[in-house]
Amino acid sequence: MLYALILHLIAGLLTGSLFKVKTLLLLLICVAAELIGAAYLHSSYFAIGVLAIIVAIQVGYAGGLVARLTVGRSLDRTAKAGTHRAP
Repeated sequence: MLYALILHLIAGLLTGSLFKVKTLLLLLICVAAELIGAAYLHSSYFAIGVLAIIVAIQVGYAGGLVARLTVGRSLDRTAKAGTHRAP
């Protein structure tokens, strides 16, 4: 279960850094449907594990978004700094 949690966190980080918020919300709906299906088909103990994986995915999404924003801002600052010329 720990490996699945780590892999989902990494997948969330990659997905969060590549896709926009609307896509991430759609993926959240799909993962929530997966949780409901798992809770229905298996015991509540299994559903708790799936819930932990969903939290890992969401933390990964947020981390990816923050990383993308941070890199974007630093690239913008670098580009702006390179365009100024001394008189």
